[in-house]
Amino acid sequence: MNRTVINFTTSGMHHVGNDELIILLELESQSTNAVINKDTAAPIPKDIFVHLYEIYRDAELGNPIAELSYTSPRSSNFLGTRDYGGFIFIRATFQCLQDVLVPEQPFLIGILIHRYEVPWAKVFPLRLMLRLGAQYRYYPCPHISIRNRESVYAEIAQTIINFLADFRNYSYTLPCIKGMYIHMEDRQTTVMIPRNRQDDVIKAIKNASDHILAFGGNFSKTADGHLVCMQNVNDMGTEMYAYSTQAINIQGQPRKVTGASFFVLNESLKSTSGLSGKCSIVEDGLMVQILPSKMEEIRNSLQNHKDVEIICGPVDADDQQTEVVSIKWVENDTDFNVGVKSPID
Repeated sequence: MNRTVINFTTSGMHHVGNDELIILLELESQSTNAVINKDTAAPIPKDIFVHLYEIYRDAELGNPIAELSYTSPRSSNFLGTRDYGGFIFIRATFQCLQDVLVPEQPFLIGILIHRYEVPWAKVFPLRLMLRLGAQYRYYPCPHISIRNRESVYAEIAQTIINFLADFRNYSYTLPCIKGMYIHMEDRQTTVMIPRNRQDDVIKAIKNASDHILAFGGNFSKTADGHLVCMQNVNDMGTEMYAYSTQAINIQGQPRKVTGASFFVLNESLKSTSGLSGKCSIVEDGLMVQILPSKMEEIRNSLQNHKDVEIICGPVDADDQQTEVVSIKWVENDTDFNVGVKSPID
């Protein structure tokens, strides 16, 4: 990204049950010169040290942070402004870590966010992570905390997530199933759920409404690209704050498999529609409209560890006119506690 940063790296977070942390804070220059040196650079901000200590103390009290966690500095004037809302913490995937002071595994990278982005950091951080990737053309998202930038989201407005999460009191949110991935290919979508996450799936089913069942997914390292939810925050016309869909992918690589961030089943389809199912991309996720009888079948299948297929398209259509959505139970999710050491060790 060709930016000069201050590299903050922790050592010792593991002793309180927290992943080690990296923050790569863009260095502000007090000069207009392109070259930053010790005479033109702003002093190292102590606010970062203070916030890392706050995270350490919280972990010491039994509240460690995890991947895509959000943290809020206790200072109301963080880094000299009220514009910053805190950090979300990502796991390194395709980011370049050359010359970065990398701690022991496992570690997380903190990304500075704008205060207008805080609702998304709390409710659906994966959306925010990928939106930042689209903003800076860096897949899946930049690992540098960029200062003095505009927010990528504004008012919540009309989003499908309004029906799935509580933006007012944050009392409930979209249930995210750890290790679940949503892969979209040509006329084939596969929702992969780890077998050891059945309890989370059953809990989501019990908490869901009678007519809608939704799951949040994860960033897939095996997909070539990912859907991104954009919001119109600049055009003051009738479409102000409207959401739309884009896709980002690994530079120079064709996009054969595209990841989605969430999956919604909606039993709003009528038997008179002539369709067995209807699949559509909504923002950065996938919505499948089905018949009530199919919803009952899917709920039973998920509760009994069974795979299920949804055929989307006209009834009695051939394969060329239909799209298949497969919900599959796959191998256990083991991508957690990787590299963790006991304090005794």
